[in-house]
Amino acid sequence: MKRCGLYTRVSTEDQAQVKDGSLDTQIDLLQDYVVLRSRSGEEDWRIAARYREEGRSGKDPSRPEYRRLLADVRTGKIDTVLCTKIDRVSRSLPGFYELIETLEEHDASFVSLSEQLDTSTATGRAVLKILLVVAELEREQTSERTSQKAAWRASKGLKNGGQILGYDVDPDNPGIPTVNDQERDLVLLIYKTYLETDSYKRTAETLNQRGYRTKSYVSRRGSARGGRPFKDTTINRALTNPFYVGKIRHHDELFDGQHEPIVPLELRERVQRVIGNRGGPESASKTSTSSGYRAWSGVGSVVPS
Repeated sequence: MKRCGLYTRVSTEDQAQVKDGSLDTQIDLLQDYVVLRSRSGEEDWRIAARYREEGRSGKDPSRPEYRRLLADVRTGKIDTVLCTKIDRVSRSLPGFYELIETLEEHDASFVSLSEQLDTSTATGRAVLKILLVVAELEREQTSERTSQKAAWRASKGLKNGGQILGYDVDPDNPGIPTVNDQERDLVLLIYKTYLETDSYKRTAETLNQRGYRTKSYVSRRGSARGGRPFKDTTINRALTNPFYVGKIRHHDELFDGQHEPIVPLELRERVQRVIGNRGGPESASKTSTSSGYRAWSGVGSVVPS
């Protein structure tokens, strides 16, 4: 007897209310499939559990219903996972690997209606292996193209995404951010405060006490980000970022950027000498040469209101 787990998912709460492709529609299709397989007479298929994932991304491995599905496979409650499409279960290759590995470890099967994939058969298992190889090849090729494009952009002095203190993204030319005058003053304050305190931690504390917070901005997906107190690691990354003196770093190479620098080279060199001369744990991530500078684009802040 096959103990079936019917997994359904929609990516947003709104989609959960839509008839076409809704959770109810997916459940109906899967239930009908189980009935048909049972009626075929080859094997008795029974529904052991239903998993309804509402408003969760297929890239999120911590989805509650998905984790419950994996747990039920491990305990033997279900031995066959059914879905309407593979991307209902996972939209990432690592996530799909996790599912397949778990199923194989517990002698369980996977069925996807749209792809007509059924790993309870030898043909289905062979098709799955081919799909995984093709998916892995596509992932690696995409990664290579992305890496090559990032290297090319850096060599042309263009920034590769992300927000950074002191600059605003120019929507017409995102590779060359424009200087934010208020934040430029704060960048310089970080450098000068560090020279006075000789400490990442005390620099962060000074900024926080004066009301400064990390950069507030809205992500491309519309989420509010930043607005948090400074940390010693945030200060370290700001002080060791060559972007502020007009450089673009890609891996171990530095290129001349097209953006306007906001930290005088002499000030940066003074800071680097202090960092390089420090002893103890705070110098663990120190860099004393240009080749060792870490480019980092996650630092930002706003002036206090």
